[in-house]
Amino acid sequence: MGIDALPGWIVALGLPPATLVVGTVPEDADRVWCVHPGPDDTWEVYWAEDGERYSWTRFDEEAAACFHLFGRLAWTQMMRGALRPAG
Repeated sequence: MGIDALPGWIVALGLPPATLVVGTVPEDADRVWCVHPGPDDTWEVYWAEDGERYSWTRFDEEAAACFHLFGRLAWTQMMRGALRPAG
């Protein structure tokens, strides 16, 4: 999975597209998850709120950054009861 596919997977989790910013993050990004290229061929993932970065993590691979955020949001949706195991 990469940043091109990530928005579709976020919607599949039942979250609005505005939950996520991929690529270039605007200066005024607020209350949104961000995934974008970082320095030295790395990828950054964080929650942007009130001009700050929270839960900031850096990855060496684009796929690892995307899977990290997808997993985090899927877990959150399960804890909210929005996703249930099949069966």
